[in-house]
Amino acid sequence: MLIAREMTHGQRSGQFEQHLTEDRIYYPQHTSTAHQAHIICHEIAHLLLAHIPELDALDPEVVRLVLGRSHYADPAEEQAEVLGTLLWQQLNLAPAEPTSAAVVTSLEHRRSRHV
Repeated sequence: MLIAREMTHGQRSGQFEQHLTEDRIYYPQHTSTAHQAHIICHEIAHLLLAHIPELDALDPEVVRLVLGRSHYADPAEEQAEVLGTLLWQQLNLAPAEPTSAAVVTSLEHRRSRHV
C-alpha cells in the first residue's frame, strides 16, 4: 500500500512497514512526482532485499547525509538506493507520470511480462 503523507523537517523522506497482510510504503506528499517515484522504488528495494525497518532509529544528521545521496552510514541504505534507482530506470518512470500510482501500474505490467 502506498501512502502519501506530510513530512516534517528532519524526518526521513520515505519509510516502509511490514504487516501480516500488507506492506506499507510512506512517501512525501509535497514533492515532485519523479521524486515520489524514486522514494517509492527505494522503499520497494528495502522490501526486496529483506531489510528490517528501523523505524525512526536514524539520527537526523545521518538522514541529511543519506538524502544528500553522496555518503551512506548504513550499507542497507546504499543497497536500497542502488536497487531503487535501477527499479526506477527499468520501470521507465518518467517525470511526466501523473501520480505515484504509476509505480504500481508499471510493476504490474512488468510482472505480467515475466511470469
